[in-house]
Amino acid sequence: MKKNLPVIVVGVIFLVLAALPVILATENGIEPNPELSESCGVDIVLVIDSSGSISNTELNQMKAAFEGFVNAFLPATPTLMGVVDFDTEAAVIQNFTDNVTTLITAVNAPSSGGYTNWEDALVKAHGMFDPRSDHPDLIIFASDGNPNRIGSPAQYVWNETLAVLAAVNESDSIKADGIRIITLGIGNNLDVENLESISSPDAVIVSDFDVLAEDLANLSVELCGGTITVRKLVDGVGASGWEFVVAVVGGNATPPSGSTDNDGLINFNVDLDEDNGTAHVIEIPQQGYSLESASCVVGNVSVGDFDGEDSVDNIPISLTDIVSCEFVNVLAGLCGDDVINQEGEECDEGENNTNVACVPAYGLSCNYCDTSCKEHRIEGPFCGDGTVNGPEECDGEDGVGSHQDCSQNCTLVNLTYCGDGTVQSPNDEGTGGPLNDGYEECDGTDGVGENEVCTPNCEIEQTGGDGCVLTQGYWKNHDWPDGHERDDTFFNSGKTWFEILKMPPKKGDAYIILSHQYIAYKLNQDNGAGVPDQPALDAEALLWSSNPGVVPKDQRENFIDLAELLDSYNNGLIGDVPHCDS
Repeated sequence: MKKNLPVIVVGVIFLVLAALPVILATENGIEPNPELSESCGVDIVLVIDSSGSISNTELNQMKAAFEGFVNAFLPATPTLMGVVDFDTEAAVIQNFTDNVTTLITAVNAPSSGGYTNWEDALVKAHGMFDPRSDHPDLIIFASDGNPNRIGSPAQYVWNETLAVLAAVNESDSIKADGIRIITLGIGNNLDVENLESISSPDAVIVSDFDVLAEDLANLSVELCGGTITVRKLVDGVGASGWEFVVAVVGGNATPPSGSTDNDGLINFNVDLDEDNGTAHVIEIPQQGYSLESASCVVGNVSVGDFDGEDSVDNIPISLTDIVSCEFVNVLAGLCGDDVINQEGEECDEGENNTNVACVPAYGLSCNYCDTSCKEHRIEGPFCGDGTVNGPEECDGEDGVGSHQDCSQNCTLVNLTYCGDGTVQSPNDEGTGGPLNDGYEECDGTDGVGENEVCTPNCEIEQTGGDGCVLTQGYWKNHDWPDGHERDDTFFNSGKTWFEILKMPPKKGDAYIILSHQYIAYKLNQDNGAGVPDQPALDAEALLWSSNPGVVPKDQRENFIDLAELLDSYNNGLIGDVPHCDS
């Protein structure tokens, strides 16, 4: 059947894919958008704008349109598609394929965010071509028409016009290579002129997305109606060089026979004497392979009869039918023939196939092929398998005692630790010290001075009691004596005692300054230091009357004076109780 595209195509097809020359005004030096030649099978790159200016609703609209493209051409026609996603920069998220599920997954992967870099999107799409030199090339570019970044890595441009010009420069290069560009305008803030500048006025779609899938299906009929596409798979992979013959009752096929391409595809154009005919698709067998299955469909409807040997017969075909056939072969042969040639065989050593596992030596591995032609690899014992064996002293945790470690060579290493009686900073175990990071202040009696003890965590602790007082700095970093808990609420502040002690006196907050000295004073009393009660009672009266950051101006001096008095007591400068370091 000789097919000619109509001069006027219903809906958006005429605007988008009509195979007519496009003569674009050249006053700005814009390259004409090349025509899309008549062919049953196109190489298409779908370009998705997922920048932040595209809302989720608009992005979903874009994805739906692209799903329409995928479903219109696949799997019925020998078309390949790839997907590019872009925002601040672009990325190829799916190389050319004819797998519908893979493409739909890629189309729905992008999420909204980032800036808009048309130039990088076009560069990435351009770089994907040309998967098949004998098929026309097409880029379908969806955006809101407002680019604001260029290059990769992306660069900021102060003027949208500069970003458009960078994109036009790349689109001119694309069109000069014979690749047609179609743009889909999506969004409320749409700039159609920008979209036209990278494609052409007749190649911009801005509405009627709800009928796009139907129009594209009509176009696929215009391009591929009255054709038979055969897909050849060997062990699930497209296979080239397989010959097929198409015989037509009531017409003829062009070519009458031919071989599959690198993707395992071949397309036959069927010319009919009347509106309908019957076709037979025949595979020419190859030695060493067996035909596992063969089937043909028109849309989702199965047609024809598989004869169980080499052909699908009695396929009804009309001028508008797009017949898609799939022939699946597997390697012939038997497990045990000393040749890896059967589907599912991983190995074949003939008489040496065995179900008895090999035994590897220490540090080595061995392989054996079982009687089902499945290969097995067995690792021997080795340093790192978690079990002490061979020359190893330890392996992982196995064989490791207290305060020991196992090296990468499976030898034991004795560790220094908090409790070994020697100050290490840090120790090998990395525990102990004020931050429990291995930086010890003391260990047993090592590093301990007068009026000091070493805690089980290897921290120095001053011995206070009746004999001495300690400052607020000490109480911030050491355990508190009984009498006041860290989590107790501090007067009217709404904070705990410990939160107040840790709070810096921003802008000279008199409340916090007095609170720090009061807390240290009370903890010294709880610890047995014999300091008088009256200064603490005076401080409590002031602290009940105010809150952090709200000390009245006429009371500030009273707060500060009392804080200085308590500080003198806490440092052992007045009274009968010395500081613990004195």
